[in-house]
Amino acid sequence: MRGLAKHAPQAWRSGIRGYRRVGARSAPLLALFGSLLGGCDGGSVTVEVAAVRSVIVDAPNSTVQEQETMSLRAIPLDAEGRELTGRTVTWSSSDTSRATVNNEGVVTGVSAGPVTIRARVEGVEGQASLTVQSLHADAARVEVHTRGAAQALLAVWIDGEGWEDADGNSIQELPDPVDVEGEGLLPLRAGDRNASLTVRFFQADGSEVEMGTISRDDVTRARQCTEYEARYYPLDDNTNVLAWPNIRHPDGPTGPFQFARRANNDLVGIYHCDHIHLYGEAEGTVDIEFRLWLIDHSDMLTDPLRVRVEAGARAPEPARIGVQTRGASQAMLGVWTEGQG
Repeated sequence: MRGLAKHAPQAWRSGIRGYRRVGARSAPLLALFGSLLGGCDGGSVTVEVAAVRSVIVDAPNSTVQEQETMSLRAIPLDAEGRELTGRTVTWSSSDTSRATVNNEGVVTGVSAGPVTIRARVEGVEGQASLTVQSLHADAARVEVHTRGAAQALLAVWIDGEGWEDADGNSIQELPDPVDVEGEGLLPLRAGDRNASLTVRFFQADGSEVEMGTISRDDVTRARQCTEYEARYYPLDDNTNVLAWPNIRHPDGPTGPFQFARRANNDLVGIYHCDHIHLYGEAEGTVDIEFRLWLIDHSDMLTDPLRVRVEAGARAPEPARIGVQTRGASQAMLGVWTEGQG
């Protein structure tokens, strides 16, 4: 039998560093080889199985999102750097609150943050460092633009710095927000035109959070938004300065769009996917927050910004009043002139 050892494959020979002796009974495939040689001298056969010296964890990406999965592969290597197959792998996560991993090496993101996934093969361990990315966008910059003819940038919020105007000056109050063609930017007045504003959210890397209207039903006014939408909330829930509190549209009670009734019972839209409306109801001020809304909750919010509503525009005082019949003759009965009577 000793003379046959030299005819065995290199990986089975004894005396080579990096290999271990394995009895034939503990390795069925090797036992079969041994049975073919056993007739030579009737003794037991000792063969060599390569020992695992290192383990590589192959990950297709260094990041995985919350609630998403990614498959990892453990690659055990011998002392010569050759891949070994047929070995049992035990997987583990350094923090199961961040990510879990099953027996097949499939990782599931749980919550945002760093995590290490380990693969152990015959006492030798390899690992991969991953980052679980949040499904939620954390805006670092918010811009408020008018939606009228001017398309003016009114205000910018920067995380850690607060609000500023288009020129970079620090502000606490929203500039005149009513954009009227031919008249420019006007104050928000009670019972007058509403301010229609586009709100844009930007992440820390400068990328804009995608939001907008996918579809709109012109009959029910119901809209289908992208995953994210822009909203605002007054800090005073009982304010009467703006049209508030919000109610569901009666034709779309399960829709995600907020409406309110004005004092005259007109139904008005408050926010529609990527834009919002401010309806002045009474003279005064109220502080509001802009929020990045994801399906059913707010992902982030800005510092408060004050909105001012001025008194409603007064009707012009006439300088002349005429009294006239409405019949066939359309006769002028009398005229009043200011200062003359």
